[in-house]
Amino acid sequence: MFNRYAKGSSHVYFSELGGRNERSNIVKGYVKCKLIHTVGESLIVPDLIFLEEDEESCFKWIQPLSFFGCRLIITENDYIHCSIVVDISSTQTIELRFSNNDYVRGYDDYSELYKCEIHGPKMLSEHATGTGYFKENFEPYIRLYHHTTANAKESIMKSGHFYDSRGNFAGTKELTSIGYLYLTCLDKIINEADLQQVAMSSQKYIF
Repeated sequence: MFNRYAKGSSHVYFSELGGRNERSNIVKGYVKCKLIHTVGESLIVPDLIFLEEDEESCFKWIQPLSFFGCRLIITENDYIHCSIVVDISSTQTIELRFSNNDYVRGYDDYSELYKCEIHGPKMLSEHATGTGYFKENFEPYIRLYHHTTANAKESIMKSGHFYDSRGNFAGTKELTSIGYLYLTCLDKIINEADLQQVAMSSQKYIF
């Protein structure tokens, strides 16, 4: 259950990041990341983390919620080792370790995929954000959900495509020139706290 726990018939979300630093368990996976440049410095930003599954091409994925600046070790033979500490769901903190030799491929959004070691708690997969699979050449597809009304669902199923929303991210303004399709990793919405997590509320506004 991503970054929340059940309390009675409701969901309660963790408001703090990090704090649980158990990293005795090591699993293999992949990290999709970008190299971001600014004046006088560069930063490796983790985009998505993939946990290897027994079933071929399938994975569980983790959404980084925050991260610390990476540590780099560069040797004379151009070997570059990278370590990134990442806060994930349920106040857990993990560490990603990979090198330039772990490079798998690049993507059109200028991100790159690397094999990595994930140092974290036992049963790390319980803190996964969702599921997905790799298509050919390690093209990742993640499972996301679109929550809407029964009437809107019927319209979507009949037309075979989604209609964009005219509301902005905060739900406070109606847009005229662009629209958005809202998708979330949350598979079930049962209370107002869930709606707020996906930029929705029963009144279409978040106060």
